[in-house]
Amino acid sequence: MRRAFLSLIVLVAPAVALLTAGCEPEVRTVHRSERIEESEPRTVSPGQEVVE
Repeated sequence: MRRAFLSLIVLVAPAVALLTAGCEPEVRTVHRSERIEESEPRTVSPGQEVVE
């Protein structure tokens, strides 16, 4: 029983690690782009309406 459990962990762990590692860079790039968009200053001259 322990051998089956250990072999299952050994076979499943690398697959899970690869799947989760593939998702991390995409999430990081999304957060970076959001931060860049939020940090951009919006310059508006007096008398103009702000359209978003």
